[in-house]
Amino acid sequence: MAYQTLTYSETSDGWPSFYSYQPESILGLNNFLYTFDKGNLYRHNTSSNYATYYDQGPSPTIIKSVFNEAPLEAKLFKTIELHSDVAWTAYDVVGNAPKTGLQVSGININTDFEQKEGVWFSYLRNVETAANSDIPTNQYGLRSVQGVGAPTVVTNAGLAGCVLEFNVLLTGAAVELPPMISVGDYLYQCDDLACTNSLNLGVITAVDHAANTITIDNSVTANVAAIDLFCLFVQDSQAESHGIIGQYLEFSLTITTQNATELFAVESDMMKSFP
Repeated sequence: MAYQTLTYSETSDGWPSFYSYQPESILGLNNFLYTFDKGNLYRHNTSSNYATYYDQGPSPTIIKSVFNEAPLEAKLFKTIELHSDVAWTAYDVVGNAPKTGLQVSGININTDFEQKEGVWFSYLRNVETAANSDIPTNQYGLRSVQGVGAPTVVTNAGLAGCVLEFNVLLTGAAVELPPMISVGDYLYQCDDLACTNSLNLGVITAVDHAANTITIDNSVTANVAAIDLFCLFVQDSQAESHGIIGQYLEFSLTITTQNATELFAVESDMMKSFP
């Protein structure tokens, strides 16, 4: 069970501190914090074992904040950078367990921190959609998700060499495949005309812009490619760094250690997003 202990200061006439543990009694005296637990008296901030309370720990240290400059403008957040002596772990602000990822407007983000010129640096990448899973509706607006069209001919459906040909039946004109589509992307197809769900058909193994065909490995999924249903493709998040679009970016960082660490600042490379 998680606790929230509030402390009141007569000097500041307010509630300046919050603690995640539940002491039996708490008192500030001569610039030190004293608490009682199970009848034992503890003086805080005097041990070299940081983030350890009542001889148990270390407990996770969590910092939450937000990038909120020009809140009325849509921005493209490209990176997150930690001015710290060690790399922290990105935290899922929706759940309770630390993990490698940021939660931004319901979109899970991969972070992979590397030290560059003394700063822990990571691109913000959308997590790849797992095989056989749907594309969440909140990802339709991402730049890594693009529409292709409806195939008119499907050959070798359900096999490793499945070929989808894209043409317009009414006019006979060829559909021009998006220039960004490439080998390694994932091809999805709506399960009905209303596109209620977008099902993963497999990874793209070949693209022929002259013949307007896409070849996929359709053998690794239970979703069989069909004609006349709209297709989309999702780019590889490790190969492409499109960033995250939004008015603000809420982030949380956590670290579990008994050693002293320093986090001086957190910053993000961002720019105004133009539709």
